[in-house]
Amino acid sequence: MTEDSEALIVHRCRMVRYTPAGIVSLDFAPESAGKNRRLACARANGDIEIWNPRADAWHLERIIPGTPKSPIEAVLWTHQIVAESDSTEATDADPETAEERASHERSLRCQPPRLFSAGLDGRIVEWDLITLRPRQIIDSNGGAVWCMAVNRLHTRIAVGCEDGFVRVYDISEGNLTYQRSFERQDGRLLSLVWHQVGQNDFVIAGGADSCIRKFDARTGRNLQRMMVDTRKGEETVVWAVTVIKDGTIIAGDSLGNVSFWDWKTGTAKKTMRVHHADVLCLAANKEGTKVWTSGVDQRVVQITRLTKLGRGPKKTEKKDRKWILSGDRRYHSHDVRAMVLMEDRPYDALVTGGVDTTLVYTSSIAAFPQSKQYRLPMYPHRPLISLSRASRLLMCRFSDHVKVWQLGSILPLQGGLGIKENYQPLEHQKEKLLLNIKPKAVTNLCASAISENGQWIAVSDMGCVKLFSVTREPNEELKVRKCEFPSPAIVPAAYSLCFTPDSLRLIVAGIDSTVYIVDLSRGDERVFEVVQRFKQHCGQEDEGGDVEMGEAGVSKSRKTKAGPELICSLAVSSDGQWLASGDLANRIHVYNLDSLRPLGSRNALLTREQRAISLKARRQRRVAAAIAGRRKAESHEEGTPEEQEQRQAEFEARAKAAAVDIVSAVGTTEENGAEEVIVISDESSSDEEMDDAADGVVAEGSNGVSEEPVDREIHAGIKRSRSPPREDGNWKGAWGRTNEVSEAFRMEHRYFPLMFADYAGPNELVVVERPILNVLEELPSGFYRHKYGT
Repeated sequence: MTEDSEALIVHRCRMVRYTPAGIVSLDFAPESAGKNRRLACARANGDIEIWNPRADAWHLERIIPGTPKSPIEAVLWTHQIVAESDSTEATDADPETAEERASHERSLRCQPPRLFSAGLDGRIVEWDLITLRPRQIIDSNGGAVWCMAVNRLHTRIAVGCEDGFVRVYDISEGNLTYQRSFERQDGRLLSLVWHQVGQNDFVIAGGADSCIRKFDARTGRNLQRMMVDTRKGEETVVWAVTVIKDGTIIAGDSLGNVSFWDWKTGTAKKTMRVHHADVLCLAANKEGTKVWTSGVDQRVVQITRLTKLGRGPKKTEKKDRKWILSGDRRYHSHDVRAMVLMEDRPYDALVTGGVDTTLVYTSSIAAFPQSKQYRLPMYPHRPLISLSRASRLLMCRFSDHVKVWQLGSILPLQGGLGIKENYQPLEHQKEKLLLNIKPKAVTNLCASAISENGQWIAVSDMGCVKLFSVTREPNEELKVRKCEFPSPAIVPAAYSLCFTPDSLRLIVAGIDSTVYIVDLSRGDERVFEVVQRFKQHCGQEDEGGDVEMGEAGVSKSRKTKAGPELICSLAVSSDGQWLASGDLANRIHVYNLDSLRPLGSRNALLTREQRAISLKARRQRRVAAAIAGRRKAESHEEGTPEEQEQRQAEFEARAKAAAVDIVSAVGTTEENGAEEVIVISDESSSDEEMDDAADGVVAEGSNGVSEEPVDREIHAGIKRSRSPPREDGNWKGAWGRTNEVSEAFRMEHRYFPLMFADYAGPNELVVVERPILNVLEELPSGFYRHKYGT
C-alpha cells in the first residue's frame, strides 16, 4: 500500500452467535399450481419458509413466523382442481349443469394452493400467505399431530395423532371441517399416505407399535395389519411410508430397514438393511422404479427396481422384479429428517433437510448419485442485522430477542494507515455487548430496526409492533423503556421496519400491505401519530396512481391488476426525502416524505421472474435493486421509458460480467460524488464439501468502473492467504476457484458466509460473518459409527 492511497477499514465481526433452527418437514406444491408452485420448509422453532424454486433461481420468498411453544411436525400443500359431485341429479346431459361445473372447475384451478401445518400442539392450521397469519384453525382433539396426507382429489386430509386415531378433515371448497375418525390403534401414528384403487380410497399408516395398517377411507375400518421386523423387548417405529404406482407399500423403520409389501396379501416381498440407524424419510418417483431414503446416518440412498424381460420378439415384462441398492451420497452432517422429490420440469431435483439446518437440492435425479448438489444459504436473505452509523451500534434479531453491540475502534497508529500492508489486521478494541432485549411476543420476531441516533429500537412479531426508547445514563449505561405504541388496530404487525436518517419517523410495512409513516418527534411526550398511510401495495388505486408491468420491466401509468402482496423491502434516501418500498408482486413504489405523497410518475417494476430482496434509494432519485438467485441487478432512474430501458440494459451488462448469483444488496456509499452498490453473493452453493463454504462481496461503481483501487483495502480481522492475479486477467480465490475480473466489478472470496455487510462511514465497512463450522459446533452430536481399523 502506498502512502497516498486511501484505506478502506473493514470490521470483520463474528460476535453474532446466530444458529438457524433445524428442518423438520418439506413439501412441494402440486403440479396443478403452475407458476404458484412453492416449496414449504418447516423448522424446529415453528417458522415456515416459503422457497421459490423457479429454474436455477432458488430464493427464500417469505417466512411465516411461528413459536417454539407450537412446534411443527408436518406441512402440506393442497390444490383442488376437480369439484366433488354431491348430487346424483346433475348429469353431463344437462348443458346448463355441465357448463356451470366446468366454469366452477376453472375457478378452482385459478386459485392459489393452500398451505396447512400441524404439530405437537394438536392444531391443524391453514395459513394466509399474504398476511402470514392463520386463516383457519381446528383442534385435532387427539393430542399431538405427527403426520398429514392428502387424497388424490385434494378434498380430504388425514392426520395421525398421539392417541392412535387417524382423523379425516374435509378441505373441499376452502373448508376445514372434521369428518370422521378411523378405528383406534395402539400407540401414536407417525406416517400416513393415501392411495386410490379404482374408485376406492385407502389410507396406509405406520405407527410406533411395529405395525403398518391399511384403512378403508370410506368406512374407517382396519383392513390389514403388517408387522415389520423387531428386536427382542423393543418396538420398531415405522417413521416413513409410501405407496408406488403398482400398489407396493414401502416403509422405513427404526432398525434401518426398508421393506416392500404386497398390496393385496399384505406380505413382505423384500426387506433391505440399507441404513445403520433409523430411516426417517423416503420418496419414490411417479413410475415407481426408484426410491430414495435417508435418516439418522445422514446417507441418501437410492434403491432401483430391476425388471426382467421375457424371451421372444415382444419381450414382455415378467412379474418378478428385484430391488437393488444403486447408489448413495452423504450431503448432511446430521440427521436427515425431511425429503421431497420434484420430478417435473424445470425443477428435476431431490430436496433434503435436517438437523444441520441446511437445505440441499440435488439435480438431476436421473444422474444420481453423480448428480450435482446445491446448498442453499442457511441465513435468511433479508438481513437480520441493522446498523446505526451515527451511534456506531449494530443490532441483530434472533427468534425471541434482539442484541445490540458497540462497534470496535482502531487503536492509534504511528505513521497512519499508509504504512500498513494490504489486508493487514489492525490492533483494535473488540465489539462490546450493550443490550439484550427480550420483548413479550406471541410469535417469533419477524422485523426489527434501530434508528440512526441509536435512541429508538423497533421490533415486530405477528401480534404488533413494539417500540423501545434507549437513553444513555451519566454512568454511560443504557436504559431501555418500552413506549406506548399505537395499537394493532391502528398500526398492525410489520414484516419490514426502518427509520428515517433523522430518526424522527418510523416506516412500518404492515402485514395488511400498507405502508405506515409514524411520527416520533413527540416521543418525549409519549405521543406517536400516524401521519400517512400508503396503500399502493394493496392493489388499490390511489391519488398518485398505480402501475402495471410493461416490457423489459418498464412501468406503465395505469392501475395494476395484482391484488395485495407482502411488502418485503423498505429503503429511505440518505437525505430523508424519498422512500422506496417493494413487494413480492414485483412492484416498487416511491414516495416523497416531505409532501407525504406517492411519486406516481416514478414508480418502477421489476421483471416478472424476479423478487426484490433489498432496495437502496439515493438522493438522485435512483433505486438500486438486487435480485435473489439470478445473475442480475436492476437500476431505475427518472426519465422516459426509453431512457430507463437503456440504463437498465447497460447496468445488466456490467452485472452479467461479474458472473455471480446475487443474494442481497445490503450497502451503498457515496465517495467523491460517485455511488457504489455492495451486493452479497453465495458462491458455495455448488461446492461438494461443506468446509468449502465461502461467500463473496461484489462492488459496482456508478460509472461502470470500481471506485476503489484494489490495493487500498485493510481488514481489521483475520488475514487470509491470497493467490496473485494471473497474466490472462483471471485470479484464483482462496479455494482455487477462478473468476474473471471485469472493469466494473471486483470479487472478494476471503470472507466466510456473510450475514450482513454495510458501510459505517465513507471509508469504513462492517462485515458480519458466521462460519458454518461454528454453527455445527452448537448442534447436537450426529450419528457416528466406528469403522474397523480407524
